[in-house]
Amino acid sequence: MRARLLIGCLVAVGLGCGSTKFVPVSGKVTLNGQPLAGATVSFEPLGEDDSPSPKPGSVGTTKADGTFTLKAISGASGAVPGKHRVRIILAGDNASGDDRPPPGAAPAKTLPREYNTDSKRSFTVPARGTSDALFELKAP
Repeated sequence: MRARLLIGCLVAVGLGCGSTKFVPVSGKVTLNGQPLAGATVSFEPLGEDDSPSPKPGSVGTTKADGTFTLKAISGASGAVPGKHRVRIILAGDNASGDDRPPPGAAPAKTLPREYNTDSKRSFTVPARGTSDALFELKAP
């Protein structure tokens, strides 16, 4: 009996006991062919039938050249392998749907809702990670 319990514990430890594995993920975002700086790129894990997954999400911010590197909400580098909903948000984007700037503020550059609030865009993170998470956005 003890031998079975010990073997079960060793197997559980060997499998990570439910720990989350993160892999490196980086890429680039362009808007109308130009690098998009200052955008937040959000990866939200998806389960079966594209339903939300309880696995932790990851985010990154694009640099001047449009490149980003993801970091998990927990602080770990990367993202969990598998399919993710991708949302790309600029500081001026408003999830409430009210596109009006606050009184006295200059209009901010925004992206169409199809890239953020209403995003259907997905990306599958391979088991070994990737540096090819490339997103080419189009906006008027």
